[in-house]
Amino acid sequence: MIKFSPKDKKLTWELVVSRKFSPFYDYIFNTSSGRGNFLAIFGYKHSYRRIIIDSKDIFYCKKDIAEEKNKQLKQIKNNFKLAARRVIQAEKEGGNLMKLSYSIRNKNFDKLTNEQIKNLLMRFLEKFYRISPFLMMPLAIESYLEKELGKYLVQKFKNNKNKIQDIKSIVLASSKDNLQAKEQLSILKLAEEFKRKKKITDNLKKKIEAHADKFGMLGLRYGIGDTWSAKDVMERIRLLSKSNPKEEYNKLIQSKKENKEQLEKIIQELGPNEYIKEVVKVIRNYIFLRTYRTNIMSNSLTVIKPFLERVAEQLNIKWNILNYMILPEVLDSLNSGAVSKKTLEETKKRKKGFGSIFINDQHHIFTGKDMEKTAELFNLKPKIKKQDIVNGVIASPGKIKGIVRILYSPQDNKKVKRGDILVASMTTPNFVPAMERAGAFVTDEGGILCHAAIVSREMNKPCIIGTKIATKVLKDGDLVEVDADRGIVKIINKTK
Repeated sequence: MIKFSPKDKKLTWELVVSRKFSPFYDYIFNTSSGRGNFLAIFGYKHSYRRIIIDSKDIFYCKKDIAEEKNKQLKQIKNNFKLAARRVIQAEKEGGNLMKLSYSIRNKNFDKLTNEQIKNLLMRFLEKFYRISPFLMMPLAIESYLEKELGKYLVQKFKNNKNKIQDIKSIVLASSKDNLQAKEQLSILKLAEEFKRKKKITDNLKKKIEAHADKFGMLGLRYGIGDTWSAKDVMERIRLLSKSNPKEEYNKLIQSKKENKEQLEKIIQELGPNEYIKEVVKVIRNYIFLRTYRTNIMSNSLTVIKPFLERVAEQLNIKWNILNYMILPEVLDSLNSGAVSKKTLEETKKRKKGFGSIFINDQHHIFTGKDMEKTAELFNLKPKIKKQDIVNGVIASPGKIKGIVRILYSPQDNKKVKRGDILVASMTTPNFVPAMERAGAFVTDEGGILCHAAIVSREMNKPCIIGTKIATKVLKDGDLVEVDADRGIVKIINKTK
């Protein structure tokens, strides 16, 4: 087990999200949290200490979160133009990372030496560290923005809860379409064409393949799952065609148009307060950024997956072994020309569950008892009391009863049937196929800018976020009532 100093042992940690990672992806994200180029991007030095337990529970040091929150607020509290420039800067850095990723993927691998392969991987890491400071930035100021908007709305509309909820449902949306929104419109058009023609024509087949090529990367997240194939797209098209995809498509288009018109009216209704209008603009920009930055970070790794698969071949191993190595092990293996027996043994252990920590500028990965001892040392597995009611924050109103299906990764998507209650720590874009079938969403984490909140409003489905304990209290098969008008999930019948 890692030897922690007395000072390290006093650190307190906050569970930020639970989502499955592979060790390879985790190393990239973990080190980027600590070595991200904060000084060049934001003008201040910062580093995050980060722990992952059970391959999925991700904790950040509370002190580091508080410090960056103060630094960010100090910079943008009275300078919302800077906040707007930050979003533009994130897109620039993201664009540079994706450009390099495609360049690496398209390299003639057979002509590369091991040294050149290593150099390409290190160049990728360097670009990745340029986008990584934006990972926690939206979370750093999210609560401040929520409070500012909420405080003004309560003051302006005298606690008229329905009025305030209606305004939030319009205001709390992305300033522009992200990749998921574009994918949703695209697949509905394909489903409508399939339903109309009642068969897969050659032209439709080409469109399906083009859809999989353009959006398939959304299926692989953090090294878990796989890119959507044309077959995966076809399965979703068949499901969507059972309803009325044309009507759903038109609803989305009309909703975007109406929301734009209503937003303009709301801006006028907010009165002459220019400050709150700027708050609204920043919120909408940061809703876009919150999805954009994780998309870019995950998708960039997905784009270079074919290159990494060739690296695995070069080392006489399969992708699912390299995916459970960490980058230094890959680089060492390229140096020696083979993967050591010790590393191969470690990958077997990690597939059963792993943990890692970035602390004192070092990444450590551990398994088995070492992981359990680390979790115990920092009190990362508190006991949850048995209860029949879970409370959270309303993201999208509505009321529905259904069967609980808990999702930890896209591999769990198949569990969700039409009308089920999707429960997750936090949803990500590769959960969308399951979200299309679900009747409501409930998450442990999340604020007004989170993925579940945004998608629920777009799909007009009940959603409760920020419960903190839903995935720990609720079980697969429980019958529950989701009352998103009050922010309550009630267990009606527990599964045996």
